[in-house]
Parts: sequence; C-alpha cells; structure tokens
Amino acid sequence: GRFDLVPRLGYREYWHPGILDRDVGRKPVSLKILGDDLVFFRDEHGNVAALSDYCPHRGARLSGGWRRTAGGGPAAGKHNNEFKGFITCPYHGFTFNGEGQCVAALTDGPESRLQPALKAPHYPTQTHRGIVWVWMGSTEPVPLEEDLPPGPGARRAQPRSLLRDTRVRS
Repeated sequence: GRFDLVPRLGYREYWHPGILDRDVGRKPVSLKILGDDLVFFRDEHGNVAALSDYCPHRGARLSGGWRRTAGGGPAAGKHNNEFKGFITCPYHGFTFNGEGQCVAALTDGPESRLQPALKAPHYPTQTHRGIVWVWMGSTEPVPLEEDLPPGPGARRAQPRSLLRDTRVRS
C-alpha cells in the first residue's frame, strides 16, 4: 500500500512533539517516542533535556532516579545529592548532565576512571509555544522552524530539501 515505504515506527530525521514544557518539573518524566525510551528532566539551565532512559553503566532506568535539586533528598553533604539540574541513576549513582555526559560517579568517588567515559544517548530538544520538541534522528538537527507547520497568519516557509545530509553523528 501507500505506507509500505514508511518506517514502522515513523521517520527519525525530524522534530517530534515530545511533552508539554509545564509537565517537566521536579521529577523526571519517562516517555516512549518512536520505540525509544526517553527521560525528560530540567538541566542546569532550567531547560528540558532528553536522554535515553537507560543508564549506560548497567541499564537501570534513569527515570527511577532523581533530578537533584538544592534542599532535595537527604541532608546536605550526604550522598552527594545536591546537584541542581542533573539526573542520577538509582542503581550506582552515576549522575548525568543535560547533554548526557556523566559528571559524577557517586559510588566510585572523585577518582573514578569510568565517570569521564560514560555518556548517555542525548536527544536534542527545543521548546516552542509550550511544547518540547525532540530530534530523534542521528544527524545534526535542522532548524525547528523547518519542521513546524506555520502558525495562524504566518507566511508559509519554503519546503526543505528532500536531500539531507545522512551522515551519522558521533
């Protein structure tokens, strides 16, 4: 039929509406998009970030962890959990920033050799009119405006080229 050429889970090299910005607060939010499990949380700048919901260390779900905020969790100085804008794996305490880089290994301490090598898959996000859009592709994201329908009274944007740079990001 006419959908035979469409991938079963949809096109990845586009921006997809993910979650309402207001729905991402103190706790991480788990959501499946195009078959991928994602976790949304507020990064150190207060923006919504999206990572794979699986910790790259042992595969525990990051959404089962905590978004560290000042005054949250145990008393200050205990368990190194006063990291605003980061997400910590509940299994071994690996803590990630909004770009997916592991910034602390709570169970290994400051001399951890594993911490700098761990990186959770990161999905670029942009918020537009209260909706957090997620780039699900493996290429560099195109400007969000190229994938959005025009708003009321807006001039129609030129359609983007059907030819795309399909090189995989590293």
